Amino acid sequence: MNADSAAGASFGMMDLDGLPTFDIATPTLVRARALQQRVDRKYLLAANDMAPLLHRLHPHHLLLRAGREAWARYENLYFDSPERGLFHAHRRGCRPRYKVRIRHHLDRQLTFLEIKRKENSGRTVKLRLPMPYGDNELGSRERQFIETHTPIDAARLVPLLTISFLRLTLVGSAINERVTVDRQLIFCIGCQTRQVSGVVIAEVKQSQYANHDGAVRALRDLHATAEPISKYCVGTVMLVPARANVFKPAVRAILRLSS
Repeated sequence: MNADSAAGASFGMMDLDGLPTFDIATPTLVRARALQQRVDRKYLLAANDMAPLLHRLHPHHLLLRAGREAWARYENLYFDSPERGLFHAHRRGCRPRYKVRIRHHLDRQLTFLEIKRKENSGRTVKLRLPMPYGDNELGSRERQFIETHTPIDAARLVPLLTISFLRLTLVGSAINERVTVDRQLIFCIGCQTRQVSGVVIAEVKQSQYANHDGAVRALRDLHATAEPISKYCVGTVMLVPARANVFKPAVRAILRLSS
């Protein structure tokens, strides 16, 4: 029996707290759906719409598990210049633009430095560098990685915002897409904390835009529309005074859904 078959035999299907029972994606399929270069779209949904969405995805998607759990625990630490240059580049719609973060996969005890670049074409490219688990410091190795792949002066980066959340990840069995569903978001800057409940953020990641199949079709069936949501930017707007007209519709939608 190969490793993929063994994984399927060992873990079978996983029940998501009364939600649809998904088959587990094999390591081979997970690697094929990595989509480090992709197009992506985010959707805001009321928490009550999560079950209908997952029922629509169930026949054509498999679960990427976190250890033996369905919902993975994530913690992201975002870096920016003291004047929040990366935030303001996003606010102004600049391309290419960048986000720099350290991501902790708490269940798997893995940590990565990640750079996300939004290109002129609209495609997203993600680069990552493994780090010691739990490390939140940018050392010389990490700063060199940042300066190799971005025009950012890494010496000016400081940690500004932490976001923790739960994530469910599904991959298409036939369609080349990856779908994430995030809930229980907590934003933190210093001693200020804001928890967002009653809202889920669904993100569809594809090799190229496909509008009539898979998760996009399922979301359209639920009358969800794509929103230009950045968790880093939304969390910043919620916690500190910042010029934010472009982000106000997303913030208002989150507050409306979570009320």
